[in-house]
Amino acid sequence: MAVIRIDGLTLPVTPEKITACREGDNAALHLLEFGQVTDCRPPKPIVVCFEGFFPAQGGNLLAVEKPFDPAYYVWKIEEWMEQKRPVRLITAGCGLELSIRATIEKAAFSEQGGSPGDIAYAMTLKEYRQYGARGTDPIKAKSYTVQPGDTIWSIAKRALGDGGRYTEIMRLNEMDSPAQLLPGMVVRLP
Repeated sequence: MAVIRIDGLTLPVTPEKITACREGDNAALHLLEFGQVTDCRPPKPIVVCFEGFFPAQGGNLLAVEKPFDPAYYVWKIEEWMEQKRPVRLITAGCGLELSIRATIEKAAFSEQGGSPGDIAYAMTLKEYRQYGARGTDPIKAKSYTVQPGDTIWSIAKRALGDGGRYTEIMRLNEMDSPAQLLPGMVVRLP
């Protein structure tokens, strides 16, 4: 049986249809002597759409043994959206096997006549991609303010990546003994 999980929560009834769409993000360039060429770029994030319902009562369509109350699923999805963080989307047991981090882009809920208590839903999730500066060296601090509990070795480990380099800090700060290290003191770093 196909199963959909969002952050570990299994949807009680597997949607009849799951659509995953991936578009290219290529660009057409016009070069003076060649004419039009294609600049191949990484594809856009995957967009996954599905519709289903949260049942008020059990039945033979269930993907879980004991489903939660339909209102719980609605609350959980809204909570994930309000947290402004990606969730883990897993589809398993179907031809479309996914395990991606995704953001919930759209969630619509409705109650339909003929099935009292059931809540119908439609969801759209988009693959989440971590972003940030890459390939740059962090700016290295030139000094450090000693905190209570710090040792010269722990400062060397944290600031220089090797506690054994504590002698360099001592030499640079003209320290004869690690006992000279006091909270609030500013030490220069190599």
